[in-house]
Amino acid sequence: MSPATSQRARRVLQFLFGFTFLLMFAGKQSATAATSVTSYGITWFFAEDRPVGQFANGDWWVVGPVTITGISPNDPAPTDSVDIHGTMINPAFNTSGTAGWNALQGFDSRIRDSSYQAGLNVAKRLPATVAAGSSVMSSRSVLAAVSGDNSQLDEIAILTVVASAPAPGTFRPPYIGTQKPLTWNKSQLLYSRLKKLAPVGSTPTFAATEAHFARPMIAMGPSWTGRYMHPVQHDSPNYGREIAHKLGAGMLLLNLNYTDAQKETLLIRMVQRGIDLYGILNSGGGWWPDGGQNHGRKGFVVLAGAILNDSQILARVNGGFQEDGQHFYVSQADVTRAREAGREPYTAAMIGMPEWGEKHSINAARDGSQWVINYRDINGVSNMGAILAARIMGIESLWNHPATFDYMDRFYAIEAANVSTSTNSIQPFVSNMWKAYRGTGSGITPPPVTTFAIGDRISTIRNTNVRATGTLTGTLLGVQLAGNLGTIVAGPITADNITWWQVNYDTGADGWSGADNFAKSNIGPPAPTPPAPPSGVIVGED
Repeated sequence: MSPATSQRARRVLQFLFGFTFLLMFAGKQSATAATSVTSYGITWFFAEDRPVGQFANGDWWVVGPVTITGISPNDPAPTDSVDIHGTMINPAFNTSGTAGWNALQGFDSRIRDSSYQAGLNVAKRLPATVAAGSSVMSSRSVLAAVSGDNSQLDEIAILTVVASAPAPGTFRPPYIGTQKPLTWNKSQLLYSRLKKLAPVGSTPTFAATEAHFARPMIAMGPSWTGRYMHPVQHDSPNYGREIAHKLGAGMLLLNLNYTDAQKETLLIRMVQRGIDLYGILNSGGGWWPDGGQNHGRKGFVVLAGAILNDSQILARVNGGFQEDGQHFYVSQADVTRAREAGREPYTAAMIGMPEWGEKHSINAARDGSQWVINYRDINGVSNMGAILAARIMGIESLWNHPATFDYMDRFYAIEAANVSTSTNSIQPFVSNMWKAYRGTGSGITPPPVTTFAIGDRISTIRNTNVRATGTLTGTLLGVQLAGNLGTIVAGPITADNITWWQVNYDTGADGWSGADNFAKSNIGPPAPTPPAPPSGVIVGED
């Protein structure tokens, strides 16, 4: 063989070897050997070099089994009565009712309304060998003892021990429980399910919105006390209202006219949260309806299931959420049910009305028909964004709780003017999106603008406030239910960006109502009641 032929042969062999090497490792996450990795200021140290890499959301994985020899930060006084900077492996979601359903945790002995168990704190018994198929969750505590509703944890970072390097773009498996599937990948994201609508006023930036979801939502129990497990860097404030506001803004932003590349980081982070919460549901967990504490969860799971087109995730959205447990249609049982003091009853005329109740699915005695009742505003203003986004995407059927969607229309009809950056108000971005796109993707066409005149007969198309004057500050005289009839007797006047007409309703309170609350009707007024016969006259006999 000539030198030239020999050189060509070597080149062919080198190409074939290189091509075979690429085939062997195609689809594998690029890994490097390391004796430690650091995530959000928390470092894990290994006994030897181990292959490591990162999931789609940036969290680390390590090929195991791996022996962890140290974790930083660590408890500076491990023998005193206070444990901080703890670590847990495959924590469980409390479904047993133990200790009032509070989280069973090994992170910090000072966490309020939780059950600290030193035996769950792996950081107290290092070195520790961790098997593949494990989630290592390490915390950094707030050093000063906190009070009130503040979190004692500043950060939790997650290291997942895997049997082999996952494919590039793989999502981290759920941290709860022992099931650690590596089946989801960012290549599966169906961007086509997101709309490309024109931005509206007050649209937030991607950078600011992405920051809300950079870390996981830590949830280890079903009750309101779960808020104390939310580290400051993850969800602060840790109240459901604020979490739901952020969820709604994120879902709506994803449906505006930006490129898939611009949406990628935000979508990955929100889908990762959905996967984590799905893991909780898959372990038998969920969240009770409880005031303003536990909403802002379901939207993440529905979004993840829809965007990944995953039937297993979507099969878990039919229970276990505050959003569903608080929304219902008024039934006869709601009319006749005894209720707690201060809760006004429902009437037969309200049967079928979409409604909200503080603890409806677990304690309907706390339901009340009055509009001004504790937590109604908190849930309504903060759920609105996610519900609107689901309508825009056309995935109401995947959400699978019609009462929630119907109630949100009712809520908006009454609260549309309650717009500000206050947490108990409809956020300006959500308000502008609702005005611009309510109905997009849902098959609902906004009603055409109707011109009314004095003498017109009208029918209310939703529950309608009746006020003493044509302004939002006018005294509320009553509420006319959807379908009630009346006659316009005065107007129009314009105030608060609303066109007002004075209506003489056939029954109930009369007064001023906004024109967007009714439609023309061809049903005439009720027949006048005949006058009572004079005393002593016998009616019906000749």
